[in-house]
Formats: sequence, structure tokens, C-alpha cells
Amino acid sequence: MKLYINLARAVAQSLEMIFEEGRYADKVIEKVLKQNSKWGARDRRFIAETTYDIVRWYRLLQTLTDTPANDYWSLIGCWCILHNIELPDWEEFRELSPKKINERLEKFRPIRRIHESIPDWLDNLGEQELGSRWDEELHALNDEAEVVLRANTLKITSNGLRQVLRDEGVECSTLNDFPDALVLKQWIQKNGNSMNLKNVPAVQMPPTSKHGLLNLPRPLSASKILPIVCYWMYPAPGLAC
Repeated sequence: MKLYINLARAVAQSLEMIFEEGRYADKVIEKVLKQNSKWGARDRRFIAETTYDIVRWYRLLQTLTDTPANDYWSLIGCWCILHNIELPDWEEFRELSPKKINERLEKFRPIRRIHESIPDWLDNLGEQELGSRWDEELHALNDEAEVVLRANTLKITSNGLRQVLRDEGVECSTLNDFPDALVLKQWIQKNGNSMNLKNVPAVQMPPTSKHGLLNLPRPLSASKILPIVCYWMYPAPGLAC
């Protein structure tokens, strides 16, 4: 992947508004993308992905670069190095060395709160509450969540829904412990606003969704919980919330 100067500037601008003006990341990204409406889907995904990632991994990136807190170009360069994106020969990246970045990454790998990029208080709380399980739980929290659909069993079985979705070009798999759930192998793109922030193909919201055969939980953090809750609630015709 090639890094373009206009996209890097957009990310740097977004980071400045988030960290120095105290604005919400989603509102900042929305504003930046609106200001540049001619950008294509790939460029927009890059800006959103990179900005969110740098905000999330700020402590680790800032530690690896060992630069001032507001040196956003160094953070962008470090993010590129960690994602195997070749750094262009720009003045903003002259002080960055991929070799030194990777050496510091190995140096700080044993320090959990830095390697997982969380504040000290959260690391202390997690260790206090979960003990030896904290390492595994924290690492899992940094994994990207799967997108899980729930089959509306009042109208269709999960296997039936899987076949319908396959006919519509949407591939998914089942979860052994939760018979109502289907895991998407592709992200869904709805109303032209792609949720695909990673390099995973996006598909349009299938027509099936308009017939009440499935539910796509919002936000995505709840996508794996809702099928579990609904399964144990034993929904039946005539029940009201």
C-alpha cells in the first residue's frame, strides 16, 4: 500500500482536533470526510481506520516513537511501520527509523500496560479484578470483534437463513454454542456507509434484512451478545418487549 500526502494530512488534522481540541473521534472523522467529499471509498476507509487505530494505540505509538505528545506525523509514521507500509521520503518522517521502532517494540513487549496500550489505572484495576485471567482478557479485548447476525427464529431457522444469505451472495458460518447466530465472513455495507475499516470485502445489506428474517445488532460490540441473550429468552409469537 502506498501512503499519499493528502490522506496523511487528513489523519494528522483529525488527530490534532481529537487530542488538542477535545472533540469526539467519530465527529471529527465525519467532518474531515465531508470536507473532502470527492475521496473514494478506499481513501475514506484509510483515514477512518488510521485515525481510530492511532487514537486507540496512542500510548504504544508515542512510546515507540519517543517524541512529543503532539507529534502526530511521527505517530502516523510509526503506525505505517507497524502495518508494513513503506514510509515515503517526506520531511515529516526523516527522524523515524523502522529498525529502532521494532527494537523498541520488542523492548516494551513485556510491559503489558504499554504493549496493550492502556492507562496504568485500568491495568491495575483489571489485574485486581481478574488476577491471572487479565492477560488473556485484555488481549481478547484488543481483537477485532466478529459481526454476528441473529436469525429471527419466529420466521426462519439459522440454517435456512444461512442458505438464503448464500443465495444473495453473503457468506457466513455458524456458532456451535449458539444456534441462532451466524458469523459474517464479510462486513456489511449499508446505505453507502461502509462499516469495513479493515481489508475485508464489503457487501450490500441483503434484501433478506427487509423481511424481518435477521437482526444486525448495533453497536457492533453487542453483536455477539445479542444472539446469546435472545436464545435464552425463548422468544415466541405474541410476546412483547
